[in-house]
Amino acid sequence: LERTSAQRQRLEDPTAINRVILLSDGLHRAMRSTPDVRAQFETLVREVTRGKASVSTFGVGGLDERLLAGIAEAGLHGRYYFLGDAGQAGQLLRDDLMLPLVAKD
Repeated sequence: LERTSAQRQRLEDPTAINRVILLSDGLHRAMRSTPDVRAQFETLVREVTRGKASVSTFGVGGLDERLLAGIAEAGLHGRYYFLGDAGQAGQLLRDDLMLPLVAKD
């Protein structure tokens, strides 16, 4: 996510389709995230995307679903996916990329 912030100037291009895709086990160093840790990640996503990038998170393994869902929801048009096995990754990624970007209410 922090590397994404280096690409912020691209978010200003009105012709670009901006997406952040995060594949993770969703575990923070402290193993299960606390509300403070989740809030920090969500704030980082909002700062990085500035409401101009779609965020999709893909969780694998023993993961913290609340953390990954919160990260996805903090971005524009956020989507969270659980991968039961690695074989699902390709299809879910294709499906996600084909979904239209629609405005949040």
